[in-house]
Amino acid sequence: MDELLNIRTEGYMNVGNPVGYAEYDATPYSILEKMVQAYPFAPEDCFVDFGCGKGRVICFAANHGCQNVIGVEYNDQIYQALSENVVGSRQRAHIRIVHGRAETLEIDQRLNKCFFYNPFYLKYFIKIYNNIMNFSRAKSVLLFMYDAAEEYRRFLNRQKNAVCESRIRDRDSMRELLVYRVSR
Repeated sequence: MDELLNIRTEGYMNVGNPVGYAEYDATPYSILEKMVQAYPFAPEDCFVDFGCGKGRVICFAANHGCQNVIGVEYNDQIYQALSENVVGSRQRAHIRIVHGRAETLEIDQRLNKCFFYNPFYLKYFIKIYNNIMNFSRAKSVLLFMYDAAEEYRRFLNRQKNAVCESRIRDRDSMRELLVYRVSR
């Protein structure tokens, strides 16, 4: 699929991120395919991948109909690979990338779909969650949580406005994508 999207995202990278931020590991395409089958993109969707790595998820989203895609990446080394992938991507006109900490991203008011693959400590996730709740104007926001850490699950399950509405299993591993709908 990387070839079809004209990107290079395979493999795991230990890039020496500071404590609290994860290393690079790509989300399987099998999970992304199931995600867009269950939750197809509409042209008006605003999708953000917090900790987007080399850009697999954002390029996939743009290739599957999302016209407002944002990727946030903190690590300098990974950001360089991300930039090259987005420039080479067939859907680059629909993708915006941000080099910085996800918890400081200025939230687009149209934001209605977010992707997380255990990118950082819970305290950063909570800051992002609160930013989404304070700045998104969507009636509800979908949080796609791939291989979510137990602490993320516990936090979301305690939120009165968040409901885990779907579990999408990866056919190649025991990992799953949890889909939380957060109502405003």
